[in-house]
Amino acid sequence: MRHRVAILVVSWACFATAIVAVPGCGNNISDKNLKYIPLIEVDQLLHPRGSLFHAAVPGVWVDPRLTKSYVEGHIPGAISIPFPEMLTVADQELGGGKYGAIIIYDTNYDDILGKSGAKRLMEMGFKEVYNLQGGLEAWKQAGHPLVTGPNPN
Repeated sequence: MRHRVAILVVSWACFATAIVAVPGCGNNISDKNLKYIPLIEVDQLLHPRGSLFHAAVPGVWVDPRLTKSYVEGHIPGAISIPFPEMLTVADQELGGGKYGAIIIYDTNYDDILGKSGAKRLMEMGFKEVYNLQGGLEAWKQAGHPLVTGPNPN
């Protein structure tokens, strides 16, 4: 019996260590860390005004939905980074200080994909990550167009 308990304890310890070793899991990002932004404040983040000696770094839209959904309709200029691919693609697409702010959106007010994507980006070290309140639903209700087709890059 002691042998089985010892094996169980060692197995549990290995499992717990494996979970902590997953990139981003140790950063303790929760819903409390999320920053939400209403549509009326987005323009200021995407097109900030620089100072006399420093140029402002523009922001970017990120669509974490699957590529099929992105192609069917997305915010103009948004970069498609599907949530399942975020760990491998986000640094390449967003890293290096290219963008001052990242605004991630999902389908609507209740969609969890935008929240999960924002948390993942924050776990990866991105600092200025915002969730669009209301997602694409709010975008469309405000009368803004969607575009179709692949990534603009």
